[in-house]
Amino acid sequence: MKKIPLLIILVPFFAFAQKSTINKTSLPLIESICTDTIKGKYQETVFAYDRFNRLIRIVNRNGRFQKSNNTSTNRWVVDTTAIQKFGYVLDQSVPAYKKSIWYKSNGKGSKWIVATETYYFKFEHGIRVMDSVVVERKSDKGKKETGTYNTTYEQTDTTIRRNTDFSDSNGADYYEDYLLFHENVIAEDNSHRLRNHSGWRKNFTYTQFDNKINPLAQLNIAPMLINEKISFSFEKEELIRLNEHEEKEGTEVNWHFRNQNNALRSTSKRDERESEANDINSFSYTYNQQQLPVYCTIYVKKVSRSSGYTYFRSGFLKHVSFRYKK
Repeated sequence: MKKIPLLIILVPFFAFAQKSTINKTSLPLIESICTDTIKGKYQETVFAYDRFNRLIRIVNRNGRFQKSNNTSTNRWVVDTTAIQKFGYVLDQSVPAYKKSIWYKSNGKGSKWIVATETYYFKFEHGIRVMDSVVVERKSDKGKKETGTYNTTYEQTDTTIRRNTDFSDSNGADYYEDYLLFHENVIAEDNSHRLRNHSGWRKNFTYTQFDNKINPLAQLNIAPMLINEKISFSFEKEELIRLNEHEEKEGTEVNWHFRNQNNALRSTSKRDERESEANDINSFSYTYNQQQLPVYCTIYVKKVSRSSGYTYFRSGFLKHVSFRYKK
């Protein structure tokens, strides 16, 4: 990993940090997003807040029903896979930094940290322009590796481009994503170029939205997380199969922080060298009295193209629940 001096960007942050009070809203705050349980497994994202209703933590975890020879000792095992922690200065609503932690589990409830990244945010004229990131990773043999890198942002009224450059004397290695939006994200490109490899690329297109409220947009961090999202990646075994198939992949669904509404239809395209199928996902929501989603059924339609024609390959279902603070 390239080792360079960490840019001191806390001072620019403090310069940006205007006197902002904590926004108070009558809408309940999102508490968790949880998938249905299939074959004894589920995924969950949990949100935690401080006394000012500022988001301080996002936790990703997997649940699994663990059976034993004695049915009385059967239990649910919950493994935390990642945590994002947000830090604030005094009473400001915009976080000064974010620390991301990734864990590896032994599948029996025990886990250990494999990597941490601390992001220090730099703003210019109230717009996020760069993150300076401090990294610490552990190899399989327990050896620690530290370093730093920068992520830059380019933003217009309708686009955001993020670029993270890891390149060094060993070759190019960078990650880039691009969003096109109006009130909601309508196109998203993600790509990662690896050293001496072709890397990968994904494309998401969002063509329909409801007229209800996206709960993520109500969070204090939403204006700052300009291109981030809550994402679930499902293996095919985690989906409800609707027909016989020979698929190799599951699907990925995303909810963006910057969206004002909730996506009803999305298309995801993978690199043709890695996959034969693309996904068309349709979302059907149930809402509460505040017009926030509480339940979602996702229909996953896998399609392929041949000789200029698109044809159906297979269909799946997935269910997701949204819970809110009381």
